[in-house]
Amino acid sequence: MKVLVTGGSGFLGTHIVKALAEAGEEVINYSPSGFSEPAMAYLADLASRIHYVEGDVLDAGQFGRTLKSYQVECIVHAAAINGEPAARRCPERTLASNVMGTANVLTQAALARVRRVVYLGSGTQYGPRLDLRPLREEEPARPCGIYATTKQMAEMYGIEYANLFEVEFVSLRISAPYGPLEKIKPSPMHVQFWCRAALEGREVNLASGGDHPRDFTYVSDTARGVAAACRCEKLRYNIYNISSGRSYTLRELVEVVKRLRPGARLRIGEGFLAGDNPSFRTSLRGPLDISRTRNELGFSPEVDLVTGVNEYLEWLDENLW
Repeated sequence: MKVLVTGGSGFLGTHIVKALAEAGEEVINYSPSGFSEPAMAYLADLASRIHYVEGDVLDAGQFGRTLKSYQVECIVHAAAINGEPAARRCPERTLASNVMGTANVLTQAALARVRRVVYLGSGTQYGPRLDLRPLREEEPARPCGIYATTKQMAEMYGIEYANLFEVEFVSLRISAPYGPLEKIKPSPMHVQFWCRAALEGREVNLASGGDHPRDFTYVSDTARGVAAACRCEKLRYNIYNISSGRSYTLRELVEVVKRLRPGARLRIGEGFLAGDNPSFRTSLRGPLDISRTRNELGFSPEVDLVTGVNEYLEWLDENLW
């Protein structure tokens, strides 16, 4: 099968390209920039199955020509402006990229007779949920913020578009992927923040945040879930959750990092994260329930937090400097 991945040079996009190529698929990375040097090294053994086309999903003409040239059968639409802080810095560009970009992908997919579009949604579409209970796909979306709103808009458009035209559309709501190749994120919400601090010997002492929950998911698991949605013969639903399926508190994360790197000077107080980062509030929810994904796609996460953080620390140790 020929699968085109928009934004395939990004953190998650690279891992999706890898998972698909490892499964024997021919993969086209459609992205404004090529793979970074670390990503090229990561994909070196699979290079014969991977093509790169420089392009932007906002250029509908070029995107359509690429689909027809490679006779693409499935699209993974990963290109987006991600995260609420980035979305607030450029709201109009976020709207164009996340919503109109998705509309272009769907239109050109229908014209090129692509069988399926796999869209990367976000757990932020559920919005903050202070009861912290697991969230199933049937739960009403309550997006909060520009980023989550644009992801919800694109998902709704995709579902309606698929009802009118001959193209399958499925949205995968993903949550908190972490692992090799992740870009620098200076926020204590992220696994990378604590791992880098430990390896760099920096002291971190936060007054609050230890009870903040996140369903951290090792990126290879997220990518396998996406590949499963591409390869599944028949999809019964338009929406699937892709995550570890359980929440970890930031205190648990910090303790894992300290256990794996004795001597790390990391401390975090009680309560939820507080501060002016808008993602602190929008991320406050329970884990995504992955029962539907297990039953329908045959996907189950394989990497627990200890194993994932250990592998990530080892990779950072070799690539951080």
